[in-house]
Amino acid sequence: MTCPELGPVKPSDYCLLNGIKYYNECKTCEFKCSLDSCPDGVVCDYEDCSQKYCDIGCATNYTYWCTTPETNCTTLGYTQTTSDCDGVASIKCPYDTSKVFCLREEEQEEKPLTKTCDTIGDVLYGDGTCAVSAENLAPNLKPIGVVFDTANRLAIALTNIKNDGSAGKEKIYWSKSYCDVPDLANCMSATTVTTCGVDGKTNTFNILKSTCLGETKAAQLVNNYEPNGCQSEFCKKGEWFLGSIRDLNNLYKSINTINKSLIVGTKIGSYDYFWSSTEYDKYKVWKINMGDGNLFTTYKYNSPVYVRPVVKY
Repeated sequence: MTCPELGPVKPSDYCLLNGIKYYNECKTCEFKCSLDSCPDGVVCDYEDCSQKYCDIGCATNYTYWCTTPETNCTTLGYTQTTSDCDGVASIKCPYDTSKVFCLREEEQEEKPLTKTCDTIGDVLYGDGTCAVSAENLAPNLKPIGVVFDTANRLAIALTNIKNDGSAGKEKIYWSKSYCDVPDLANCMSATTVTTCGVDGKTNTFNILKSTCLGETKAAQLVNNYEPNGCQSEFCKKGEWFLGSIRDLNNLYKSINTINKSLIVGTKIGSYDYFWSSTEYDKYKVWKINMGDGNLFTTYKYNSPVYVRPVVKY
């Protein structure tokens, strides 16, 4: 593997072919941290990926992590006393409570914790609203997906699903036999798959109602999927579906933005292939490589690949 996204696990362990270095194992997440312990007097974040402490970005409200925090109240902006605030609410300096910062009325207003889902990468809640940001989640709501197509109002699940229907990364067969699925369009050109068989939910319904495929594992799993935290009808069991190749192509176009809203372990990898619900012919369906966006056709019952449920919000 050439490991173009995050680099190799062991940079010195490679084979050279035609001037290109090929590695045995690629990193699955970026190693950002390097400290074996956190300096005295500060709080640092521990990164599972590198199993180190971060030297940039910890200690709330400080620009740099793992540095001695500023304790001068005047420098921090606490330049007033309670009497200066004239009855208006104030925030006390944590290092000298006699120093305060007076809040204006507009600053006292409670900031919204949710918003409409109008941006790719928005974290989708189970009530149909979205988080203000991936870092500022509402405490009373649980995320269930990430928005990747605002025009068609589509979101991808937070995780792949396994053969037993649980969350996790496991390859799955599309079906147990071959047939030309009734009412499912045959999309036989890579140049037209973004306009052919584009309704993933209808595709999934047609796959499930067919009787000639045997077990339609991928479609059955997404149809039975219901994430913990779903509070509205749009995300209940029976509403999730196998995305069309158009849907997955749109997902690929924004994959970097989508991955920023996913936690380590659930991010979509650069070597992940996903099944679509778009049929090529009697024997094959379309799949996509999330590393480079290339579209492929593969036999319905040949080799398993990953499945990630899609929902219309």
